[in-house]
Amino acid sequence: MNTATDVSRGIEDLRESLGSDLTIAAHYYVSHEVKRWADEIGDSLQLARLAAEDSSAHHLVFCGVLFMGETAAILSGTQRNVYLPRADAGCPLADSATIDGVLSAWDGLDHRDRFLPITYVNSSAEIKAFCGERGGATCTSSSARQVFEAVEESGKRVFFMPDENLGHNTAVEMGIPEEEISRFNPDTLEFEGAGPGDARILLWGGSCPVHVEFSPEDVRAARNRGLRVAAHPECRRQVCAVSDEVGSTDHMVDVVSAGRNESWAIGSEINLVDYLQRQNPRRHIESLGAARACEDMHRITAMDLLATLESIASGDAVPVRVPTAIAEPARIALDRMLSIVEGRGLTP
Repeated sequence: MNTATDVSRGIEDLRESLGSDLTIAAHYYVSHEVKRWADEIGDSLQLARLAAEDSSAHHLVFCGVLFMGETAAILSGTQRNVYLPRADAGCPLADSATIDGVLSAWDGLDHRDRFLPITYVNSSAEIKAFCGERGGATCTSSSARQVFEAVEESGKRVFFMPDENLGHNTAVEMGIPEEEISRFNPDTLEFEGAGPGDARILLWGGSCPVHVEFSPEDVRAARNRGLRVAAHPECRRQVCAVSDEVGSTDHMVDVVSAGRNESWAIGSEINLVDYLQRQNPRRHIESLGAARACEDMHRITAMDLLATLESIASGDAVPVRVPTAIAEPARIALDRMLSIVEGRGLTP
């Protein structure tokens, strides 16, 4: 089965045979050839909520990278199996924070009782478990400010990992001055900027290789062509500071699709730009600067999806498994995020 037509026919037949026992979810960053088959398309928060919901579907095929599959498996519990079309699709940002490195930073804090560890969902299950065991939580780009504010309301300070730019942009949005922000350099294992004891927020020095490449010059060039600019908060602070809109993937989808007759440059992954253009065919939407793809998301193909569905149908599919000792505290960290987002506050 080699042609696109054969692959499409195979996916359609298997979707029909598996019926309501199957849900296919896809992140915005996977290609259109995969997203077109998805029952649900969303950003990290939307898809986390999907995984946490009760469902009659026993099989959830998650077209995304490893940390997303782990998160879905943790939140799904025993109610369904979660499968990844490409188990080798990882995330450089998530990989930037290893459990050994995080433990080194945490153990090196003289006043760590003042802090709660918060991790972006773009992190391993081990890092999520680390946060859950210490009273912390996860966050997404759309919920970062809510989670940070909930920590401050509890009388604690934030130790955030692994995306420095998301943390920095969120801190500035909250009005935290630069002199109260400290950065942990995972290469030197040292804190930079404010001393950890004086900082309101500690940031792990990791970044997304896609979003970090956009520049203020890209923004100025887009403006000179009459475009409005929407940037993801994983972009550098200098980019977000001069953009018209800054927000999560879902926020950008909402803003660009709001119906105003505006042309946009999108500071995010190219498959999101493609999705927005397809959803808004009469609007001009382009990438901010050079088009940039997430290499790991781009690995996932329709052929991979077909192979996964075939293995489910034959009973040979291997679901994502997270050891219980890691899954349970990681689930606590994820549940705390969902509690905050749903207005119930930072739960114990």
